[in-house]
Formats: sequence, structure tokens, C-alpha cells
Amino acid sequence: MEVVGDLRKKNCTSVMRNLTSLYSDRYYFRIQAENFSVTGTRAVHINVSDSLPKPNVNVPVLREGEEVNLTCTVPAPCPSHPPNVIWAPALGGDVTQRTQLNADGTQTVSAILNFVPSFHHHELKVNCVSIHPLHREDRPLLSHKMVILSVEYPPKETWISLTGLVWLGDKVTLTCQSNANPPAVHRWFKKRADVEEELGISHMLSFTAAQENTGEYICEAQNIYGAMNSTNLQITIIEQETAYYKPIRDGL
Repeated sequence: MEVVGDLRKKNCTSVMRNLTSLYSDRYYFRIQAENFSVTGTRAVHINVSDSLPKPNVNVPVLREGEEVNLTCTVPAPCPSHPPNVIWAPALGGDVTQRTQLNADGTQTVSAILNFVPSFHHHELKVNCVSIHPLHREDRPLLSHKMVILSVEYPPKETWISLTGLVWLGDKVTLTCQSNANPPAVHRWFKKRADVEEELGISHMLSFTAAQENTGEYICEAQNIYGAMNSTNLQITIIEQETAYYKPIRDGL
């Protein structure tokens, strides 16, 4: 055992090396000098384990295009051998390690990942790994914590899917799909003879096929970050045995 610090300033730390589970016990502080010895009455219980606590990970709100810091913090019980803390993957950002002395005399090491999130990072699994070196020729102790990123972004894709064939008099269901976080609100429009009509707000639009349902259908997906329209979907109802739909792309 090694005692570091200055007892006269009430600042001292005991460093125990090469610990095994046999060292799990109650410990008392003793001051011993020539012709003088005193032992403290309060004990400190030390439990030696081969496993480490999980790192503490701080993830702020992630918004596409806004620079953020992900912070992972682990204790550094041995000042002379601090842990190495890494992010995997690093998301193409910069990682900075920082050592901090706490008010109680202990130390912590933080790995700060600075990056700019995009919608491609949404629901991505990221690990913070701490590697603690040991005073032995054995593999180091590892500890990690996995987080799933949630990135907020405006709608990136919006499209209409049509369930089943369109027959005169049959039930027609149009479904609006979008890629957005938070989830988008879907608003339906129909164009006919250059007149646009708003049909309502819903994920799905259902009707019984009739002549008045002929027209171009558009779905708008909108959240707090923006909006995006789908490609126009042309539906034509005819009084024969067939009815058809034709997507309109690029204004054609």
C-alpha cells in the first residue's frame, strides 16, 4: 500500500495495487509514529471485483445539422494508470479525453465525442468503452455501455402506397408513408380540374370508389422541422370493369 498526499493538509490517499478478491474486507485508518499510535473507529468497506461499473453516458437532444457533444465518464481509481475511454464507432467526429479531480479527491476520465448528426445516425448503436490497465500481465479490464441514438430531422421521403386494385364501388385505401423524426403528421389533398381540395389529416385515406374520386392525390408529411410532399398519384374511376392509377412524376 502507498499513501500519497499531505496528511498535515488533511489530504491523503491510500493506493492499493495488485488487488485480489482476498482483499475484500473492512479497513481502518491508523496513524503510527514513534511512541504513538491511534486507529480510527470508522471502517471503510472495500469490495474487490473483476467487473467494472458501466460508464456514465450523457447524450443531449440530437438534431440534424446541429453540432453536439456525447460525453462518457468513468472513474479513475488509480491516478498513475488512468483508463482509456473510446467511442465506437466515432461517427466521423473528434474525440477528446479529459481528466477531472472531484471534490472528494477521486478522479474521473471523460471521452467527449464532438460530431454533427444526420438522419443516417438515427437508431444507430454506439458504444462507449473504458479500458483499465492492470499491474499484471493479463488482459485489461473492459467496461462498456451501448446507447441507441435518436436524431430529430424533417421528412426525407414521402410516398403514397395504394392497397389493392381500384374497382368502381370498391373500398380504396391510400396510405401515406414518410421518413421523419419526430413522426410526421400527414395531410391529404386532391387536385381535379386545377382545383385543389384538402381532404383531412390522417395516416390513411379510405373511400368507396366513385366518379367524384377521380383526381390527383397528394400527401404532405410535416413535423416541427419541415414538410415534404409525395409524388402526385393519379386515380381514375371508370364505369367499366377496370380502374387504374398512374403516378405522376416530375410534373409530367
